[in-house]
Amino acid sequence: MNETESNKPDGSASSHCSSADNLVEWVRSGRESMRMPQSDLAKIVGISIVQISKIENGHAQTTLESLHKMCGVFGKPFVVDWE
Repeated sequence: MNETESNKPDGSASSHCSSADNLVEWVRSGRESMRMPQSDLAKIVGISIVQISKIENGHAQTTLESLHKMCGVFGKPFVVDWE
Protein backbone atom coordinates (compact mmCIF):
# COMPACT_ATOMS: atom_id res chain seq x y z
CA MET A 1 0.00 0.00 0.00
CA ASN A 2 1.34 3.44 -0.89
CA GLU A 3 0.81 5.32 2.31
CA THR A 4 3.10 7.96 3.70
CA GLU A 5 4.36 7.82 7.24
CA SER A 6 4.50 10.98 9.32
CA ASN A 7 5.36 11.67 12.89
CA LYS A 8 2.79 13.31 15.10
CA PRO A 9 3.83 15.83 17.77
CA ASP A 10 3.65 13.12 20.45
CA GLY A 11 6.27 11.09 18.57
CA SER A 12 3.96 8.36 17.33
CA ALA A 13 3.69 7.51 13.67
CA SER A 14 0.49 7.70 11.66
CA SER A 15 -0.27 6.48 8.16
CA HIS A 16 -2.42 8.40 5.75
CA CYS A 17 -3.34 8.59 2.11
CA SER A 18 -1.62 11.46 0.38
CA SER A 19 -3.25 11.37 -3.06
CA ALA A 20 -6.21 10.06 -5.01
CA ASP A 21 -4.07 7.19 -6.34
CA ASN A 22 -3.20 6.20 -2.78
CA LEU A 23 -6.87 6.36 -1.81
CA VAL A 24 -7.75 3.90 -4.56
CA GLU A 25 -5.12 1.45 -3.31
CA TRP A 26 -6.00 2.11 0.36
CA VAL A 27 -9.67 1.21 -0.14
CA ARG A 28 -8.95 -1.88 -2.22
CA SER A 29 -6.13 -3.22 -0.04
CA GLY A 30 -8.02 -2.46 3.19
CA ARG A 31 -11.06 -4.37 1.99
CA GLU A 32 -9.04 -7.25 0.59
CA SER A 33 -6.89 -7.56 3.73
CA MET A 34 -10.10 -8.15 5.67
CA ARG A 35 -11.27 -10.64 3.03
CA MET A 36 -14.41 -8.55 2.68
CA PRO A 37 -16.45 -8.59 -0.52
CA GLN A 38 -17.38 -5.25 -2.06
CA SER A 39 -21.02 -5.99 -1.22
CA ASP A 40 -20.29 -6.11 2.53
CA LEU A 41 -18.28 -2.88 2.48
CA ALA A 42 -21.02 -1.20 0.45
CA LYS A 43 -23.68 -2.21 3.00
CA ILE A 44 -21.64 -0.97 5.95
CA VAL A 45 -20.71 2.33 4.30
CA GLY A 46 -24.19 2.85 2.85
CA ILE A 47 -23.26 3.17 -0.80
CA SER A 48 -23.74 0.89 -3.79
CA ILE A 49 -21.46 -1.95 -4.85
CA VAL A 50 -21.05 -0.10 -8.15
CA GLN A 51 -19.79 2.96 -6.27
CA ILE A 52 -17.27 0.87 -4.27
CA SER A 53 -16.02 -0.62 -7.54
CA LYS A 54 -15.70 2.81 -9.14
CA ILE A 55 -13.77 4.13 -6.12
CA GLU A 56 -11.42 1.12 -6.18
CA ASN A 57 -10.78 1.61 -9.90
CA GLY A 58 -10.23 5.35 -9.69
CA HIS A 59 -13.39 6.23 -11.62
CA ALA A 60 -15.23 7.95 -8.77
CA GLN A 61 -14.54 10.03 -5.73
CA THR A 62 -16.12 9.47 -2.36
CA THR A 63 -17.40 11.67 0.44
CA LEU A 64 -15.71 12.41 3.74
CA GLU A 65 -18.62 10.64 5.43
CA SER A 66 -17.98 7.46 3.45
CA LEU A 67 -14.24 7.70 4.12
CA HIS A 68 -14.97 8.06 7.83
CA LYS A 69 -17.06 4.89 7.77
CA MET A 70 -14.38 3.01 5.82
CA CYS A 71 -11.76 4.06 8.38
CA GLY A 72 -13.94 2.55 11.09
CA VAL A 73 -14.29 -0.69 9.13
CA PHE A 74 -10.52 -0.87 8.52
CA GLY A 75 -9.66 0.13 12.10
CA LYS A 76 -7.82 3.29 11.00
CA PRO A 77 -8.10 6.76 12.50
CA PHE A 78 -9.96 9.38 10.48
CA VAL A 79 -7.97 12.61 10.31
CA VAL A 80 -8.47 15.42 7.82
CA ASP A 81 -5.37 17.56 7.29
CA TRP A 82 -5.99 20.49 4.97
CA GLU A 83 -2.28 21.37 4.64
